Amino acid sequence: MGECIWIRPGEAKLEELRAGGFRTLWNGLEGKVLDRNRLRRVERIEYPVKGFLKRFLGIQAKNALRLALTTRPRCRSQAFRELRILEELHAFKLGAPRALCAAEHCIGPWERRSLLLTAPLPGKPLSDLAEGPREDEARAAAETYGKALRAGIFLPDQGFDHVFRKENGSLSLLDFHNARTAPPPSPRELGRAVVRLFLSPGSEGIRRLELAKECLLLFLEVGARLEARPGAEAILTRRLAR
Repeated sequence: MGECIWIRPGEAKLEELRAGGFRTLWNGLEGKVLDRNRLRRVERIEYPVKGFLKRFLGIQAKNALRLALTTRPRCRSQAFRELRILEELHAFKLGAPRALCAAEHCIGPWERRSLLLTAPLPGKPLSDLAEGPREDEARAAAETYGKALRAGIFLPDQGFDHVFRKENGSLSLLDFHNARTAPPPSPRELGRAVVRLFLSPGSEGIRRLELAKECLLLFLEVGARLEARPGAEAILTRRLAR
């Protein structure tokens, strides 16, 4: 049986929970449930610190094998995988939440439970704005995802509900569950990522194939993956022209 707990330096209230081990930390963080499925739950935490908590209640066998064998970063748990992705994004000065705490409880290489706590992200997702995302914000989102791609971080779950507009107008990203640093994404995966962006919540007002193609080109140009354009654009056209 193995437990690992990481806490950002200076988080004294979380350090108090660490003293009791994984179970004390798991039980000591509790908040309003915002989203859930069979293996994952997201909560808004108000005490002992403010933030958003993602609990992983287990892992599918295929995802465990992917974590251990086929993709990077290599981690035993989903929580620490997302932590590593956050660290990479911050290293390249890309907007993302600040991690406060990560913890895992594993038996051998198998994840039983894990958690990731992040600080609140100022602003609102583009999908929640009354006017929805603007065309220039769609381009800015594509450029931001492209910068991550150029830095070696593929974020497949692109969506306007995962892009926050901060008070200064800059954008920050959310949702890194399926993110990876290797292997590089195929043209098909790159095309599907932009399809997801234009089928995501809030996209209805700007869901035009020509704009989507423009954003795909920007995504690939900034991400230094222009060679993938033919295959990626074929996927985009087939899916959005329906």
